Amino acid sequence: MTMKRMLFFYQGRFSYTNTTVQAGLQAQFPGSEIRGININDLLKKRPLVLMANALAAGRQYGWDLVRRKRDLDDSFFGTSYIFEQVRRLALEVHRNWPVDCSFQTQSIFDCSAPGVPHYVYTDHTYESCKEYPIYGRALCTPVRPEWLIDLERGIYEHATCVFTMSHNVSQTLIAAYGLSADKVQCVRAGCNALHEQLKAIPLDLSRYQAKNILFIGKEWERKGGPELVAAFQRVRQVQAEATLTIAGCRPKLSEPGVRVVGLIPLDAVAALYASAAVFCMPSKTEPVGIVFLEAMAAGLPVIALRLGAAPDFVLDGLTGLTLKPDDIPALAEALVKLLSAPELCRKMGQEGRTLVSSNYTWAGTCAALAGRIRGDLGLGETLPGQARE
Repeated sequence: MTMKRMLFFYQGRFSYTNTTVQAGLQAQFPGSEIRGININDLLKKRPLVLMANALAAGRQYGWDLVRRKRDLDDSFFGTSYIFEQVRRLALEVHRNWPVDCSFQTQSIFDCSAPGVPHYVYTDHTYESCKEYPIYGRALCTPVRPEWLIDLERGIYEHATCVFTMSHNVSQTLIAAYGLSADKVQCVRAGCNALHEQLKAIPLDLSRYQAKNILFIGKEWERKGGPELVAAFQRVRQVQAEATLTIAGCRPKLSEPGVRVVGLIPLDAVAALYASAAVFCMPSKTEPVGIVFLEAMAAGLPVIALRLGAAPDFVLDGLTGLTLKPDDIPALAEALVKLLSAPELCRKMGQEGRTLVSSNYTWAGTCAALAGRIRGDLGLGETLPGQARE
């Protein structure tokens, strides 16, 4: 038996993961046709639906928008109306192109169809967002109404299996959403940027002796930038030669020892990692944090908050250090500890690189996805690269 057809539903965001996972599944099922369906494209063809949903978003979240408790994108894609419309459109796609199974990334909409094995791959749930210290106090983490969480629960209940990127999300699906453990599988995620190039960076002691801290993040405040600068000021009192490089954003700073490089092209990323001794991003909300995996692939010890997926791979004392939120003295202490011990940094960097290479590759994730799908569908087809008997 073979799988002939799969529908792969995705939305515009999560772009690198969408293309990588679809290509990975295609490699795992080389004789199958996997058709990608962009939910945003389906909606763009229905301007009346978009107009009606704009009105629905205004009714449901208008006061939150006025008070800046929720952003426009979250409000627009968080209505009961758009949820029902996407569900209807997905069922229409299923009717027009019958498949052996379907797959979706993220858990914002329900793209399943009755009687068709369906799979969800997600990095978060609304309930898991409640662990973040800024939940309900920032645009990126608005309070989710119970009716929306009930709609989300339906996505998981209709799925044959929910694949997750981290164990905290898996545990939430079981504890808060009532899924059985055999319906949830953590398959992790891969390293996005130039993995092969990053893991080729030498682990020379001189990089760690240079005492350069690296931060990469587009959203300065959400990623903990102000807290990092406050901690860095304390670090400089002990380690006057320490420096901090900030990439991905351009905060207005005039701190001694701080260099702001802003957005950087992909081909310049490796050089930034290669010039650093420690990677630190004390992000207040971080479902996975692919940038942590990139830093570890590059051989850097990582300092992160004990939130989201970080405890899965930032193993305290082994690949880096994890901290409680809102503890600037502890953050400064952690930075000083690592900057004062180049050999420890190199050892942690090696451990992190080994962990990423063995557990956090897209090839490994896609093999795990395909293995579960094969088992559920009762397929006996040979894995790519294996000899047929």
